[in-house]
Amino acid sequence: MSICPVCTCEFKPKRKGQAFCSLSCRQKNNGKGRRGQRTGLQSKPYKQRLTRDGHLRMYAAKHPYADGRKEMHVHDMVMELHLGRRLLPTECVHHINGVKTDNRLENLEVMSHAEHSRRHAMEANRARNSRGRYA
Repeated sequence: MSICPVCTCEFKPKRKGQAFCSLSCRQKNNGKGRRGQRTGLQSKPYKQRLTRDGHLRMYAAKHPYADGRKEMHVHDMVMELHLGRRLLPTECVHHINGVKTDNRLENLEVMSHAEHSRRHAMEANRARNSRGRYA
């Protein structure tokens, strides 16, 4: 026998892990007392996530460039706030010092995709040894 935490009546559970005597009691509880529930500044709109490729992403549900998880890169958000407009589809943001988590405004630069690829190709060419291989 178990005791319902909402109405405090005693009931016999029909399955393993059943905590409430009825559907109405379960609905009255409505998620109160969930483990791991976060509120305030730790909630989703303010939380940053580090991706596998090393960039920081943040929740931006209504942004047109947000992905399926309703997130976008933090460096794009910082640059858009500085410019006062949305980035064009032909523009991207480059980290000058190469540290992908350093999203300070003085470390960010707007450029075209072609120029961005050229810049990274030049950086890669400097790191090759005499046989043409990366060091």
